[in-house]
Amino acid sequence: MPLKEVESEVLKYHAYVKWRGNVQSEVTIRHFNLVVDTKTDGNDEGPNPTEVLLAAIGGCMIVNYGRLSRKMNLKIESIEIDIDAERPKMKAKVTKIKYKIRIRSNESYEKLERLKELVERNGTVFNTIKEGTEIVGNLEVVK
Repeated sequence: MPLKEVESEVLKYHAYVKWRGNVQSEVTIRHFNLVVDTKTDGNDEGPNPTEVLLAAIGGCMIVNYGRLSRKMNLKIESIEIDIDAERPKMKAKVTKIKYKIRIRSNESYEKLERLKELVERNGTVFNTIKEGTEIVGNLEVVK
């Protein structure tokens, strides 16, 4: 949910990030706090920035699964997403993101595949990242 909405229908978001020393930061988003750190040269007191990025992609997709499944009158029992990223050691860029969506539902595979397509098409974070990184997703339906 965006922090601010303006009349021009532009959604605005905001995060405040404060350095806590070494490689650690504290993130404040609305009234939520999150520590970002690394396990390689930090204290491992929170996820690293790339893991936060993956969580943002997954969270974005779950929001849209919830919204769109209601609009499509689909009965969904559960949704789980596993997301992995690949980054070459000598390149400061994630080059590939793979995810697997596991949906427990008695709906047809075709309806759930259509839902997946709509989720991907309407995801703010998903589409922002997709422009510069390959994202590959697979759907698993559990009856």
